[in-house]
Amino acid sequence: MTTDDRIPQHDGAAKRPPQPERAYAAAARRCAAAEYCRSDWHTRFRRQGFDPTTAKALVDRLESEGYINEDRYIRAFVHDKAAYDGWTARKISMALARKGLDAQRVQAAIDEGIDSDQQMALLEACLRRALSKGRADEDPRKATARAIRAAAAKGFAPADIYRMLRTMTAETPDDD
Repeated sequence: MTTDDRIPQHDGAAKRPPQPERAYAAAARRCAAAEYCRSDWHTRFRRQGFDPTTAKALVDRLESEGYINEDRYIRAFVHDKAAYDGWTARKISMALARKGLDAQRVQAAIDEGIDSDQQMALLEACLRRALSKGRADEDPRKATARAIRAAAAKGFAPADIYRMLRTMTAETPDDD
């Protein structure tokens, strides 16, 4: 018997091999309640101990039976991250690329689901919030740097950040 043939031991008891039908049923229940993409479930099945072929077969079955639909997942992800988390198109695009989703489908969902005026309003709110967190005697350069970092963390492009800061500065009357 080779080491690959042995079932790993845990706490002195033999670990049961993964059961595809139970895993599929659990995945179907979760997919009925929330959106998932193929890579989410492939990763989960691999962590549960399934070999790559079985994991792919389970994911294919979830997709063929309508539990997984990547277009639906992408639209939901774009909406939720933009509306509830204040993410930008850039950050959303990078997150979905890490999941291996098609860039054209992602861009189409972003174009459909994210309004550029809404994004600029989010950028302004992000910058104002970060600028307001400073102390009254704080160096303005430090406050501005903090605001830039906060906006960049949300995924705003540097050019948009600096443009918005210039606009906000122009709107603020001098105390002279």
